[in-house]
Amino acid sequence: MGHLPLALSQAGAYIADNEMTISAYLSLYERARKKLLSDKTLPAMEEHEPIYIAWNLIIQALKQKPNQEKIFQLMGFIGQCYREEIPKKLLSQYLYGSTESDGMIELNTVLKSLKEYS
Repeated sequence: MGHLPLALSQAGAYIADNEMTISAYLSLYERARKKLLSDKTLPAMEEHEPIYIAWNLIIQALKQKPNQEKIFQLMGFIGQCYREEIPKKLLSQYLYGSTESDGMIELNTVLKSLKEYS
């Protein structure tokens, strides 16, 4: 995957979460790479290709989570925020309309799902 620490970190998280061997991941990565590049989604030899493919595998895994709708809502919202120190109460209010304990518990479940791949 070249010298891209982000892609390696994401690959490691994916391997750990899915309890697979590195060779199994590399096989999956190669199949995903061929599929993505055959669609001309990303030009061949693009320097960001490993990150893109690793992210694609992670997105597919997140789509299998029971709380996937909230995961993607949260990702979209966080993408619009300043990247540091986003208050959890703000995220809970956005996702659940509440900062009470139920909303915070649900938010923690969503954040746990995202942290599995960070």
